[in-house]
Amino acid sequence: MNFRYSIYINIAIVFFVIGLIIFGCGTKTDMPTDYGSGQGNLGGAGDTTYIRLTSWSAEQGSDYQFDHPQDIIYGWDESIYVADTGNNRILRYSKTGYFFADEIIDIPSDIGFSNPTAISQDVLMFLYAVNGTNKIFAYLPFSNYQETFRDTFVVFEGPPDARYMGIASDGTSQHDLYLTDSGRDELVKMRLFSHDLQEVYVPVDVEGAYVDSVVKVIWEHGTGVTGMDDPRQITVDSDMRIYFVQTCPDPNAVFYVQSMFWDTELLEYRSELYLQFGTIANNNLFLEPNDIAVRGQGSVKYVYVADTGHDLIRVYKFKNNALEFQKPLLNEDGGALFDQPMGIAVAPFDDEKEYVIYIADTNNNRIERYWLSVPKN
Repeated sequence: MNFRYSIYINIAIVFFVIGLIIFGCGTKTDMPTDYGSGQGNLGGAGDTTYIRLTSWSAEQGSDYQFDHPQDIIYGWDESIYVADTGNNRILRYSKTGYFFADEIIDIPSDIGFSNPTAISQDVLMFLYAVNGTNKIFAYLPFSNYQETFRDTFVVFEGPPDARYMGIASDGTSQHDLYLTDSGRDELVKMRLFSHDLQEVYVPVDVEGAYVDSVVKVIWEHGTGVTGMDDPRQITVDSDMRIYFVQTCPDPNAVFYVQSMFWDTELLEYRSELYLQFGTIANNNLFLEPNDIAVRGQGSVKYVYVADTGHDLIRVYKFKNNALEFQKPLLNEDGGALFDQPMGIAVAPFDDEKEYVIYIADTNNNRIERYWLSVPKN
């Protein structure tokens, strides 16, 4: 064998072994089920091309099998977190599907919280969850401020009639959270920890009312653009605009996706109605929308809505205060790709032309991923 080639082969072997050591450390889930890949076009103004990637799931009976996952988020640590609702836990994945099996967050049975349905993470990597009750769950995996907070589980309680359906962080270090409350039809801004983590706040007083210094009610009960009616999930974009979906008990009512922003001159929150639809006979009407995700900054944003009742994901482009409808995510034959999708996530600050959206396909017990290519403007 040529000596020079022998050196190259030996070097290659060394790098191969190093690669096995680096990427082999840790525990991985069972090989995800491959549901195939395909390519299609969402159509609409500013067409979006998508490629279906390998789904995340595990064999039936596996310790890592999902049980009706209801939410998924793109964390500030660039990890993907899944609210594995039926299994009473929160799971962490890398963007490429590596499963951190040694970081499963099993919610203790003795803290009065179970079955997380919506989750969020702040910039200090604290995880939060709600479950349709008046309780808020916080998991503090670490702290640079106080060792006493390390691996701490904390449960906060709101007013007795509160029913928290959605939760989101605003991306600041103030530990500010935004919650949708379907019991009281409110949107509230809440702070549970002091900035320096020296104090844990109690959001309600002894009579069960909100403490004004900790909680600010931003939006209150009402129908249409005048208020809230059965709100669900919520998100906050990079420009500090708040988006939420809400449903209405009346089958002939309008279903909304609303956005709100802080008016620096009036010093109050103002509502912007981005998406509004007519009666139930309108094919563009949402049916039980459950989650919303937003990607982009400035004048161009893409909005994704988990239209749970219609088993599809709706896509919209919002540019210069004008809304452009993109065709929903469907099979090439127009059939549904999902069964009751309840959660959706995107990388909010990624400005690459191509990116991935993650969908909690709840009744199929899997996470679907789509690689989308969209025009930047």
